[in-house]
Formats: sequence, structure tokens, C-alpha cells
Amino acid sequence: MSLLLALVSFTACTPLGPARPDPRPPELPDDALTVSPSMLDFGELVVLDTPEAARTITLTNQTDEELLVEGLTHVWGIDEDVFFVDAPAVVRLEPRASLPIDVWFRPNTEGRWLGTVIPPLAVAPVELIGAATAPVASLRITDLHLGAPFVGCAVDATLRLSNEGSETLEVYGAERAGSGDFTLLDVPTGSLAPGDLMELPVRFAPTGAGEQSATVQVFTNDPASPVAALTLTGLGVPGSGVVETPLYVPGAKADVLLVIDAGSEMWGTLYAAQSAAAALFSALDDGGVDWQVAVVNGVSSCSATVDPYLRADQVRDYSPEAIAPLLAYGLVPQSQGTRALLSLAVATLERTDSGDCLEGFVREGAQLHVVLLTRGAEASPDPTDSYVSAIEARLPDEVDLVISALTGQDSGGCVGGGKAIEAATLTGGEALDVCGSTPWETLWAQVAGVSAAAGSGVMTHTLEQEPVVATLSVRAEGRALTAWTYDADARALRVNGAVEGLSVGEPLEVSYLEALACQE
Repeated sequence: MSLLLALVSFTACTPLGPARPDPRPPELPDDALTVSPSMLDFGELVVLDTPEAARTITLTNQTDEELLVEGLTHVWGIDEDVFFVDAPAVVRLEPRASLPIDVWFRPNTEGRWLGTVIPPLAVAPVELIGAATAPVASLRITDLHLGAPFVGCAVDATLRLSNEGSETLEVYGAERAGSGDFTLLDVPTGSLAPGDLMELPVRFAPTGAGEQSATVQVFTNDPASPVAALTLTGLGVPGSGVVETPLYVPGAKADVLLVIDAGSEMWGTLYAAQSAAAALFSALDDGGVDWQVAVVNGVSSCSATVDPYLRADQVRDYSPEAIAPLLAYGLVPQSQGTRALLSLAVATLERTDSGDCLEGFVREGAQLHVVLLTRGAEASPDPTDSYVSAIEARLPDEVDLVISALTGQDSGGCVGGGKAIEAATLTGGEALDVCGSTPWETLWAQVAGVSAAAGSGVMTHTLEQEPVVATLSVRAEGRALTAWTYDADARALRVNGAVEGLSVGEPLEVSYLEALACQE
């Protein structure tokens, strides 16, 4: 005959679990089943070195009958993940037989644990005692919400990683998951002795409006929690939106010589050119051109501009509107003028030598852009290419010559520009109609575009406001451009139109959020 007994499971701290079976089988004595020893002490484990330990209890059948004992594998209580009994679901004990059973202690962190094994009908329970040491990582911050800075500003905070265990905590590194507006300013590694801490600086720099969040994860040798994590939040407060529409005029180094017909029939044309003169300098500046500009009219002994020519490095602190009157001074109509503009250009360039009135006007490495302005036919007597050759002979090897024609084109009461247009064709310049409906602001921008195009194709545009860099967007005709960079020190946007396939004078749309004053 076999008797089936239920073995009450052990638990830590205080015995829990079902009560002993009652009533007891009348034929079974009080000491039918004995257990020894009465206490198992697992000692103190170093979890990283010795993650588990085993001790043995012995069950003895004190009767002349076979006993079946069940329930040994079930663990009750709050420490059920620490103590384990290595036994089958039902243990068969022959009469007067003994059976050793292993009990395992498997802690995964630092602490002390107590437990009790309560066999049915046993004289006394078996007490369990175990302790362990381990590194324990604790990651904290004063406030999980880092604040509400303006978009483009930043707030810094400090996470603190401490070792609350009794063994050395090894820190392998850290990473951020979530919004890229959060940045770990330092990725920690190294060892933390018990009780020590290290600081992890973090920054929240919102690039857009609204609530953002990210989780910081720190990797350690804490056996219970190898990844210590905190989720941080922050609110981005937007500034105002700004949209600017500069024209694409790439940068270059250019010497612009305006050779004009100042005759009385040019009065209306010259006054219109004067009124829009600021557009020339604005377009040159937008294109980042290192410019020099002079005007000759065949009436003055040399140039008709002030000083005798205008230089960007002398007037860069002034607005285009302030510089324009200096150019307009040279665009004043006279009682008589000349249409032999190519001849005048050659004669003028002979006065660029040292000590002469236009000394220094033609610079090495610059483009010489000769602009011929008349409503009639250009009247120089010799073939066009002879004048082009004569001008080129005056130039250093590093200087490129371009001639543009601002002339009539047999329309609007004008006569075609003739040799002026031929010269533009020979040198790759522009042939523009001053008698049509095109406003002078556009004509001046196109003139500036010829000079700017001599550069690398990169346009430099100074933004009106301080931007949030991450919100900068550059578009042309609805197409997003990518070949651009931003120089924060100069507040300058540089667009490579050669890569983007932009045309000189093409309007761009630059949009961004204004960076508001950041709180200290």
C-alpha cells in the first residue's frame, strides 16, 4: 500500500502556503517522514562570481509502507525566484528508505533571504538562509522633464549613476533612443566602487515645436538590471517663421566697367538706370562678389564715378541704397555723348597703369566685365574682334574678359546694338534690351549675374534673422535644394547653384524659424 502526502512548499521570511493535511491518516505515526538537516545556510554569494549554490536535505520514510510525497517542486512566497527545489513532482519513498534532494539558492542581486521548508508530518521545518553581494546600478535625475526652451535654444541637465551594491559596478557605455533633440554630452565608461557615482550630462535642444521624449540607457554589469534607463521629456517653444526670397547670384571677383553713351537721347534711359542703381549692388552683394565698379562716358577725362571707382571693400558697411548715388553720379546725361563704346573701353583700360587715374582697377584673378550701354548702334569704326583683342592684350593672363551689351534691339524706338551685341556674343556676355519692358532692377541683377557666374557657382546670402539651423529650408520653384551650407558665425547661407542646376537670377525661397533669445 502507498500513502500520498502533500509537502508544503517553503517561502522566504515567513512560512506561507497551504496548511498541513488534516485529518492525518490514522494509521500514519507523527514521525512517518523526517527531514534533515533542520537548517540550510547557503552563505554569502558574490553573484558575478558564483551565481548559485546548492545544499541538500534528506527525506526519510520511517514507516514500513511506501510513501508518495508531492509538491516539492512548487515554491510559494515573494522569494519564489530565489530558492528552487530539484525534485520531481511526486517523490516515491520505499519503506525505511532515504532520499537526498538538492535545494538551490540563485540570487540575481544583492540582499538577504530567509525561507522555510515544511514537510507534512515532519517533526520540524527546515529553515533556509542565503545572502548575496552584487553591483547595483541606480540612475536618477532631479526632474524627468527638462523644461520648455525656445526652439533653437538648449537646456542642460545631469543624470547621476550610482553604485548601491557591495561589488564594483562596471559601466560599459550609454546611448539615447528616441528624439534626436536630446543629446548625451558624454558617454560614460569605467568602474564605480560601492557607494560612488558618476554624472552623465544631457542636453535638450528642440529643433521643432511640441513635446519631445527620449530614453537614456546605461549599460553595466548589474546582474539584475544590466540596462539602467530613464525616459526624459521636454517641450520646444517655437519662434516666429521667416521667409526670405533672394535671387541666385553666385559669388566671384569682378571688375565692372560701365561704358555709357551719355548723349541727350539717353536721358530717359540713364535716369531709369540711376533710380534702380541700388539693385546692381544688392545683387553683387547677394552673390558674394568682391566687386569694383567704374563708369566712363567719353566726356570726363577718365572715369565719371567718385574716387574714381567704387570698391566693395570700401563701402561694404553701407547699404546698396547708400552706394547707389555714387554710381548715379556717373550716369548723369550730358549734352553730348559717344556711341564708339568699344573704342572708349580700350582707351579707358590704357589708364589702369600705376600712377594713372584707374590704377588698380584691373585685378589679377578677377573677371573684367565691360558693360556697353547705348540705345543706338555701337559706332566704333574697326571690326569688333579687333577691340576685343586690344582689351585682352591689356589684361593679365589670370583675368577673363566678358563684354555685355545693354542696347536697343530694333524695338521701342531703339536701333539694334550692332557691334556691342557682337562683342557680347564673342565673349560670352549678356545682350539685354534697354528699350523693352524689362525693369532696370532686373537688368542690373542680370548684369551682376554675369560677374557672379564667374565664381564657383556658390551664392552667399546673409540671413535677416538668426535662424534655428535645423529648421532651415532652401527651395527653388518648389524644389527642395540640398547643396547648401550655413555659416553660423557669419549668419551666411551658401548655395551651390552649379550642383543644383540653378540659373543666375533664379528666385530662391529660404525659410526658417527665428532663434529667439535663449535664457541663460
